[in-house]
Amino acid sequence: MSDRDRIGGLVPKVTVVFKELGCGFKCPFCDVWANDASDAPPDLTELSDAVQTLLEGQKQQDVLECVLSGPEPLASPVFFKVLAAARRLGYANIRLNTNGIRLADRALTQQLARCGIRGVDIPVYGSNAKLHDRMTGMAGSFILLMKAIDNLRNCPGIRIEVVHTVILKQNLRDLSKLCARTKDLGLPKLEIWMPFARPSANELSRLRDICPSLTDVGKALRRIPSEFYRFLGMPLCLCPPQVPLGVSLRGFQYARKCQGCTMRAACVGVRESYLLLYGDKELRPFR
Repeated sequence: MSDRDRIGGLVPKVTVVFKELGCGFKCPFCDVWANDASDAPPDLTELSDAVQTLLEGQKQQDVLECVLSGPEPLASPVFFKVLAAARRLGYANIRLNTNGIRLADRALTQQLARCGIRGVDIPVYGSNAKLHDRMTGMAGSFILLMKAIDNLRNCPGIRIEVVHTVILKQNLRDLSKLCARTKDLGLPKLEIWMPFARPSANELSRLRDICPSLTDVGKALRRIPSEFYRFLGMPLCLCPPQVPLGVSLRGFQYARKCQGCTMRAACVGVRESYLLLYGDKELRPFR
């Protein structure tokens, strides 16, 4: 089921995650590129058949939306086979979650539209090329992303559905400029996510270098018009009054301090890895 806040409520969806290949970026919040795969890759034919079975099973539960995600679904040699299966099964909306750089190829963008992709989710990590490229670890990625955005806006039948960023210590000061840049480009509201990690010593050490406090993020958000963005995963007691929140439920929990909070039923809580890193001293439960 979807954990994304959509118009009219939560929309049931099935997500197909392509895991064979990375996306080519080396973002500091992601460990896919840093970890070597210890297991042999699965047989691609078997993988494709398994995904089709998953799609058929979910379709029986009236799931109307299919999201093709990954590290980078377009890097998979079975991507178009899976896309064809989703289209054949009659999904009303097939979305692609991609880093966007391959869509700088206009012919590929047009092919995706012809093959049934209707919505595209893309990330942007800085308001300018220098910062975005530093975040992705790939020189030229910002220019490619801008070309991709132009291709998507000029391709009939396909739309940019979600634009998101991950807010880090490295780009927190740029957040207001990034929100303004996405609005100037005519893009959807910027979705802002916090980084997270598995609760292990190595992962928390990596997170400590990049993750800002929610208090500092809240201060930055107060300076940005609320119509420019929405934030996923802010506990209500730290949320500035005007901040538009999205729903983001996976990996969140309530601290012991949250017991007795009168707003708990409406609050997503805090990520486990954030609590391990910062503790609950910032939280101010409603009484």
